[in-house]
Amino acid sequence: MEVKQLPNEYSLMDSKLDFNTQLQNALKCIDSISLKELDAVALLDRQDTKYIIHQKHLASILMEVKDLYRVLTIDERKIFNYDTLYYDTKDFTLYKHHHNGKINRVKVRFRKYVESALTFFEVKYKIYGTRTVKERSKELDITNNLSPEQRQMIKEVHFNRNDLVSQLWVYYKRITLVNKDLSERVTIDLDLRFKHGESMRSVKNMVIIEIKQNRKSVLMPFIQLMKRHLITPVSISKYCLGVVLTVPNIKYNLFKPKFKRIEKIIETPLLHT
Repeated sequence: MEVKQLPNEYSLMDSKLDFNTQLQNALKCIDSISLKELDAVALLDRQDTKYIIHQKHLASILMEVKDLYRVLTIDERKIFNYDTLYYDTKDFTLYKHHHNGKINRVKVRFRKYVESALTFFEVKYKIYGTRTVKERSKELDITNNLSPEQRQMIKEVHFNRNDLVSQLWVYYKRITLVNKDLSERVTIDLDLRFKHGESMRSVKNMVIIEIKQNRKSVLMPFIQLMKRHLITPVSISKYCLGVVLTVPNIKYNLFKPKFKRIEKIIETPLLHT
């Protein structure tokens, strides 16, 4: 089993509470950090470590780190909606790069922070499969067409293609934690939904935890917490997951073992049999 049972003292006193109530109760126990303070931990050039857990464990995990981290809070809100539109070629070249294990690869997307009405165009460049460098520009809103300036940003990461089109919408909710010395950011994504054309899928029970560090250290509290509960890293891309779930006849055989592992963790079928 990927996740062992968490101790009773982290059950938030009443195991009969629904998931959202338990989550809100846990978040109330964590000190807040403002958006301005969070900007000091942008980490646009970083090392990432991802984990998948079942949502039933999330509140308990947050209670374990409540004294070590602060949670992004804006107008008393701690959970925020994100809308993301990914671009790819018509035959999904960028997806195939990831599927086929290309070491240096690119993601191109718009991301909208719904509550604050902020939108950024972002180009993510994965270097040697481990380090992520992100370039971004502030935009008025998400668009279905790329401007010359945006296309130039893409060329600067050595992906010289002019045939990118909007391919996949990804919607989710995010909680952002920062450890108290401002050296590590943890994002927690839940309620994932994907849309390609008329096809739309949601994923039940899945929580994606991503630890972002300038220099990777296994001594950081959240990584140590994952190790204590026998939760091992999972290399997962929301974009690739969404493509597999919504695009007919897309090749995904190399992802099958990983998806089967995720299915066991979240106790929810993902793949068509």
